[in-house]
Amino acid sequence: EFAAGRKAFAQVTRTAFVAALIAFFLASGAAGFVTRLLTRPLQNLTDGVKRFAAGERGLQLDVPRSKDELRTLTESFNGLVSGLERQETWRRNMVADIAHDLRTPLSVMRSEIEGMQDGVVKIDNAGLERLHGEVMLLSHLVDDLRTLSLAESGGLPLKMQTVDVQTFTQRMMDSFKTKAADVNVELRLETSPFNATFDPDNMTRVLGNLLENALRYASPGIVTLSAKQERKTLTFFVRDTGPGLPKEALQQVFER
Repeated sequence: EFAAGRKAFAQVTRTAFVAALIAFFLASGAAGFVTRLLTRPLQNLTDGVKRFAAGERGLQLDVPRSKDELRTLTESFNGLVSGLERQETWRRNMVADIAHDLRTPLSVMRSEIEGMQDGVVKIDNAGLERLHGEVMLLSHLVDDLRTLSLAESGGLPLKMQTVDVQTFTQRMMDSFKTKAADVNVELRLETSPFNATFDPDNMTRVLGNLLENALRYASPGIVTLSAKQERKTLTFFVRDTGPGLPKEALQQVFER
């Protein structure tokens, strides 16, 4: 009986050892599979960061199917890459635009000065007036760049004043009357008398740009300027009867 018991115990021990060994390998395989499943998105993110740091552009990682933090992190990375690429494209375009804007007055000044040096153009008040006009244009362009830099950094100084909105908008419309008549556009003003606090100079600049664009694309048609105040919010509206913005340009309306 003792021998039989020992034999049975040995069999149970072997069976338990084999079962434990099989369970160990199964558990190790399952753990490795789960670990790879969990760490693969992290590895992809790490590789993506390295590739982006190395200069690769147009990089978009596959978003994990699971709705967890890894999916959110991957989507944030893709959004960050897209945002940085848009910023880089905008800066390249801005540098090209600045170079184009500066090239024109510089070319005019160069030709005028060279003509004066060669004796082709007389050095008189008219010539000096033309040069002065080009210098002033360059000065305005430099001021625009400085304003853009201040606005981007949040340091643009605002001179807040209490303004009669109806008088302000009427003055805006009056300044565009001649140009509107030249392009066959009817100007309409829809405001009531009330006061509001804002920077009239910068607001004039904003509305001037909007009205300029409206006149360019609404001809022939109607351009309407209106203002409305609700609680502490003042809203200006510039509406025109032109073709409107294409869908692909809507996301770029408020870019610098």
